Amino acid sequence: MSLITRLGFKSVLARTHDINFMRHYTNKLAKRTTVDPKNVTYGQIQLATGATKVTFTTAKFEQKSNAGALLYIHGGGFVFGAPEMYRHLAADIADQMGLMAYVPKYRLAPENPYPNGIDDIKSAYHALLDAGIDHKTIVIGGDSAGGCLTLLLLAYLLENNLPLPACCFAISPVVDLTFSSESIKKNARSDSVLPAKRAGFLCELYLSDSDPADPRVSPINADFTGAPPILLHASSKEILRDDTIRMTKHLVQQKVEVRTKFWQNNYHVFHILRGRVREADQAVSEIAKFAIKHLPQKSNDS
Repeated sequence: MSLITRLGFKSVLARTHDINFMRHYTNKLAKRTTVDPKNVTYGQIQLATGATKVTFTTAKFEQKSNAGALLYIHGGGFVFGAPEMYRHLAADIADQMGLMAYVPKYRLAPENPYPNGIDDIKSAYHALLDAGIDHKTIVIGGDSAGGCLTLLLLAYLLENNLPLPACCFAISPVVDLTFSSESIKKNARSDSVLPAKRAGFLCELYLSDSDPADPRVSPINADFTGAPPILLHASSKEILRDDTIRMTKHLVQQKVEVRTKFWQNNYHVFHILRGRVREADQAVSEIAKFAIKHLPQKSNDS
């Protein structure tokens, strides 16, 4: 799978400058490689918070889902990706938690650069609260760029003394948009998904004239004092490995309960292959077990 990904994804991402082609190609690739869990019902709903409406792709298992929610924020380098590409992953995680999955559609760069995307994610969380979902039964999580937005959402909630989720997880998050982690260069060859040389290109599309070191942009510089428990996953061979190492140290320094696991011989967000690859299934189950420990007991009943 790493070889296929290197040839069929990394090589394309390394060459193309056509964002629309990239979106079309990754969507098509996802349809060919992802596997939906059994007995899941997908839907699409709009929830309002104030004058803002948020569109969610939802995933529900009729016999298991309760009033709680998994807010899953998809990746895609801030410029591509869609809820439909990640709904199978969100569905599997949410099913094992006994929750309903909500995958928000957020605006992408370059048409909608920072802060449009994170503003949409903030609205998505508020929309869940306004819908009557208890914040203690909400789990927030995401992958890659979505992992960045997940952590930024958490920092925003803490800064504004807003209701916090039960816990948080981030899969291979990009936490430093200055891209100064050593693994960006050290793992440039071993990473079978992300071409290191394109990091700056995607960042420019997303940030426009914004400062990449701003704590509202790069979670590595944000304050997480008082945060709920956080789980971080990453691959030992990916270019974002050190982002997770540094983020772990940052959270520990701020006395946040954090659990971190590095997966050997796997690649960036290999979790998306759940249903096909054993290690991906194991990683998904670990995320669910982590969250269950921090959800109210009544939210765990099937």
